[in-house]
Amino acid sequence: MWFIALGVLLIGLKLAELGPVATLSWWWVLSPFAAAALWWAWADKFGYTQRKAMDRMEQKKQTRRQRQLEDLGLDTRRKPRRSTAPGLRPAVHAAYSKRSSTAPWLALAAFFANLASTPRV
Repeated sequence: MWFIALGVLLIGLKLAELGPVATLSWWWVLSPFAAAALWWAWADKFGYTQRKAMDRMEQKKQTRRQRQLEDLGLDTRRKPRRSTAPGLRPAVHAAYSKRSSTAPWLALAAFFANLASTPRV
């Protein structure tokens, strides 16, 4: 877009014969249009235009989601989840999440103890 604006400005100055542009060749005056065509060809070939469009769409989606959550009165800040695995007591789940290399068999023993105490359906 900047190349087009520069080209239009240079054409206007050339036709009005103002400043140093009046003495420039028409090739120099029209060169920003060629640069714009090269830029657009490069941007389309390498996906620059599509990526920018996708980024704008993603930003709109995030803004819309944020606004809708606020309109519903929900807290929009993320809170870390602290839940236990299904069917496990919190103490057993804590044994799994510690990732201790000194006694990995403790977590396994706690799991089987919990499994044995769970009634079968």
